[in-house]
Amino acid sequence: MLNQRRNVVYHRNFLVNLKRRIRLKQSLFPDLYDTSGLRLIRSIEEFDDRYVAPAFGFDDARDYYAKASAKPFLKRIRIPTLIIHAQDDPFIPLKPIREALAEPNPRVLLITPPRGGHVAFISPNSDTEDRFWAENRLVDFCEIVMG
Repeated sequence: MLNQRRNVVYHRNFLVNLKRRIRLKQSLFPDLYDTSGLRLIRSIEEFDDRYVAPAFGFDDARDYYAKASAKPFLKRIRIPTLIIHAQDDPFIPLKPIREALAEPNPRVLLITPPRGGHVAFISPNSDTEDRFWAENRLVDFCEIVMG
């Protein structure tokens, strides 16, 4: 979803920061990082193809995305787990998480508020709790789990 037109500013910012970090790493470890052609990289997937996948033993970015995904592991979770994922997250789609949990896992609680963006979940202060909505849900979850 980061490649969608509406996220171009975020995509560009992430890519600039990734390139900056790889240049820093190259300055510290010149034998490990080749930055030739770095300026030609125009997407995070290209960056992952060139740097991330090979660094961790993956064939390419697609292989990395498939094998490093948590999706196949969600149904195998055995300890109580809370997942909070906003329906309007502009970067990470909710659909794959819902699909992975199509067969319910009683140890996983998935909360999908309509709004929250990408990990914002800040709400107005109220008489009953502060504005940190997600943190408050985590406390509630822990109280339930700990009994």
